[in-house]
Amino acid sequence: MDQAHLQKINREVYRRYPEFEGQKPRVQKQPAKRNSDPGQAIYVLVYRTRLETSDKKWMSRYVRVTATEDGKILKMSTSR
Repeated sequence: MDQAHLQKINREVYRRYPEFEGQKPRVQKQPAKRNSDPGQAIYVLVYRTRLETSDKKWMSRYVRVTATEDGKILKMSTSR
């Protein structure tokens, strides 16, 4: 995945989840599924941040993005 497409995905993540602003994702290429287009590579990007809760404890938060090689977001989810 090239930098321009990665930046496009980053902007969308930062827009939806401002607390992840400036966090760089871990990028992994997914193996192709049997029924998918063999010419299209799929990537999983995982963003991680730590937030302080109201009771002064730390909580990890993640955003997982599944995207195509050309920067099209297929799925985005968040967890704690």
